[in-house]
Amino acid sequence: MLVRASLLALAIAILVPSIATGKFGSSYSHICDTTIYSECVSDDSYVTVSIYLPAGPYTDQVRAAMAYYSSSAVPRILMVEDYPYPGTNADVWAGSVTDNRRALAWTFCAGGAYYGGSDSAHTRWCRPQIFQYNTAFTSYYSTDAKKRYIACHELGHTFGLQHPKSSEPQATCMQSASADLSYVPTYNYISSTEKNQINLYYGSGQVSP
Repeated sequence: MLVRASLLALAIAILVPSIATGKFGSSYSHICDTTIYSECVSDDSYVTVSIYLPAGPYTDQVRAAMAYYSSSAVPRILMVEDYPYPGTNADVWAGSVTDNRRALAWTFCAGGAYYGGSDSAHTRWCRPQIFQYNTAFTSYYSTDAKKRYIACHELGHTFGLQHPKSSEPQATCMQSASADLSYVPTYNYISSTEKNQINLYYGSGQVSP
């Protein structure tokens, strides 16, 4: 759910289904590839994600998702909080925005972001990225469980996870909300399939700051 040129014009929001295949094998939809507007915050060897998290209504939920991705449940990923000021080293800046476009949240490459990797090899990345809850639709995610789902979902996008195909496990926070937002998942974890994909992609990476 990242954009490269105009910040939100190409953003893939939570409710948009994923397309294409690539990096993790022909049966997987989870890749780092600008051709479907999804880029990783990290490359093959960069798996420590620094997040600037200002105080706000979603701070606890984002911290919970960070703790999950940094736990033994998800090997090879480590998320650390960058504080008290974002500076130039934060890979992801988390916050909120009010926008009438029908999406619960999004993640995109910041203006002036650094880009690297290769489209053909499905290793494209950009830093920093912006992760925003959309406060125009808070009534659709008023519970703690749904806020945690959004954090888990969007942070998953920052290192390359996309929405699962119909043939892949659906019990994951990477599952999309319904187009009319009448259904918002409450999963706050990823599937074993997605963990395997992370292990394959970041197999040579480092897991310490």
